[in-house]
Amino acid sequence: PFGIAGAFALSLLQSQWTYTGYDASAHVAEETVFARRASAWGVFLSVAVSAVAGYVVLMALNLKMPAPADVMANSGGYGIAYILGVNLGSGLNQLGGILAAGVAIAMTFCGFSSIASAGRMLFAFSRDDGVPGSRWLKKVSHRWRTPANAVIAISVLSWLLILLVYVLFTAFGGDPLYLIAGITTVSTVLLYWAYGLCIALGLWGNQEWRQRQTWSLGRWSKPLAVLSVLWIIFLSPIFLFPFELNVASLATVGGFLALLLVYYLVWARSRFHGPVPQGTTEELEAIEREFEEAAEALTA
Repeated sequence: PFGIAGAFALSLLQSQWTYTGYDASAHVAEETVFARRASAWGVFLSVAVSAVAGYVVLMALNLKMPAPADVMANSGGYGIAYILGVNLGSGLNQLGGILAAGVAIAMTFCGFSSIASAGRMLFAFSRDDGVPGSRWLKKVSHRWRTPANAVIAISVLSWLLILLVYVLFTAFGGDPLYLIAGITTVSTVLLYWAYGLCIALGLWGNQEWRQRQTWSLGRWSKPLAVLSVLWIIFLSPIFLFPFELNVASLATVGGFLALLLVYYLVWARSRFHGPVPQGTTEELEAIEREFEEAAEALTA
């Protein structure tokens, strides 16, 4: 309904669905040498490398795209999948099948990585008694030495999210074509809100952390932070469009926000008192010095 401007806005979602998970290096900061600097570089370079590689992929898609009329008539709403199918499936014969299998394997490992990352975050919040059921969620498996309970909980919740979106799609008479898009929409919107909240708090909250930073964008830090928050605000409603076909996503996001509000008012506001120290300041500083000395010895 918005013509070329609307089509351009919707095209932005292709990159936003892809540009997620670049904070993975932050989740393993505790196991990273020179974490304050290396983790920040990991976040920055993951976006930069993806931008270059992604541009190459987009160029290849455009150069090998069939006639636009054929894509519109035969893609069933999945234009990129149709282009890949035409070129990898029939254009490369057996090699195309091998490449497609490689993509499927890569996506499977990407799913494993997402589960591991989400489980790591849930364990971190549980360790600080920040979520209901923290006593069970923060237990570490003696056999595997991993937060197995948190990983299991995340896996179950992921399936429940799929079931919830499916039930809502069925209840609202939505098009099943948008089921996967709806699940992706909910996940991406909430993930970007989590990014946006961290950026906003770092921008307008307590600024003591800036005295300890070892990696910074310098004078561009604050302008880019403001731009990032505005960008997330601008993109959020676009993710939920078209509303008449994507009503399940809108209901899921709205319901989740209402649930978070109730959770905060009833439980978190009175019970969560911030991160729980895992040792005294002196003990943690001594451990950090040991890691830094070991890292300096390795780099030397």
